[in-house]
Amino acid sequence: MRITQKRLIELFSLTPWKAQTLQHILTGKLCPSELLEMLGSKYKLGSNTNELILTAANHILEGHGLESVTSMDYYSYYWGHTIFTYVNMGDTYNTTILYDIRKERLLVTTLGDYLKRCKYSYT
Repeated sequence: MRITQKRLIELFSLTPWKAQTLQHILTGKLCPSELLEMLGSKYKLGSNTNELILTAANHILEGHGLESVTSMDYYSYYWGHTIFTYVNMGDTYNTTILYDIRKERLLVTTLGDYLKRCKYSYT
């Protein structure tokens, strides 16, 4: 994912420091577990990198936690029926950070827009 600090500031009304930190986490320049340790966050040992990225993004964005969307049309050993996870920003059409498990990529989008494009039936 390529997104500029300026764009993150526009989308999420972040301070320049928060935008830079989030950009570095999303691009792999900053290890999310290191940031979470600095913040004193409790995260699950064994969490995969994308879960840690979303958890760190949740802290930076002051989100409402991580949530997931499942589909009986999809199954993986690690994720089960989860097709994507995202930072809950309080409203379906607020911009968020989303991890699409099937495509293995992070996106900046709204949950509502992404659900409209989703090719699976979801719950």
